[in-house]
Amino acid sequence: MNIVLIIVLIYIIIGLIFAVFFVSKGATKIDDSAKNINWKLKLMLLPASIAFWPILLKKML
Repeated sequence: MNIVLIIVLIYIIIGLIFAVFFVSKGATKIDDSAKNINWKLKLMLLPASIAFWPILLKKML
């Protein structure tokens, strides 16, 4: 396999793991109004959380 493809897949896998945690618990650490969001909005946040997981992780810490 191409090394670039492997790096992209690792990025996406880490992002997916982070996104599941972020959407379920971590979003409230950044924004208090995220406590009352429904599952449809959480589903919409998932792709962006996968893509921007390094930035969101930095904001959470």
